[in-house]
Amino acid sequence: MRNGRQPWDDSAKEGDAAPVDETLYVESRPAAGKLVAVLRGRRRDRRLQLIPQLSRVLRRGDIHELIATGESAEPGGTVNRICYLGFCEIDVGGLVRRGDPVQLADCLQGQILGYDATHWPNHYNIIISTDSPVDGEEAGLKLGLPVTFGDEASALCD
Repeated sequence: MRNGRQPWDDSAKEGDAAPVDETLYVESRPAAGKLVAVLRGRRRDRRLQLIPQLSRVLRRGDIHELIATGESAEPGGTVNRICYLGFCEIDVGGLVRRGDPVQLADCLQGQILGYDATHWPNHYNIIISTDSPVDGEEAGLKLGLPVTFGDEASALCD
């Protein structure tokens, strides 16, 4: 906690800077990593609370959970229907934003819907919006599978 605020709390207080606008970003390096765990399971009542921020820095060596959903939600909103995909370790740090594509191996999984900080500082839940959510086992994910976040994640699934 810094100045009485959690690290993900960018809520403006008198004298603070205004919230970051999406138009601030000109370009950023995509982040990449590999799966270190494959998950199975679905929930209809998960109540993931998306943080209001549009971007996160993914640092080399950090591990984050990947969760798929077919729901739509705005920053600050709630996501209930989810499928657990897995955990990935970041090999190449970068900045990721809401709407960035997420690719597992050679297959575009969807776009970043947002981030849930339930388990922070252990890890973020990175919520991926997709038309057909499935869990990691159903998707046939395997340990060591490459994960790419950002503009370079562009190959479509068959």
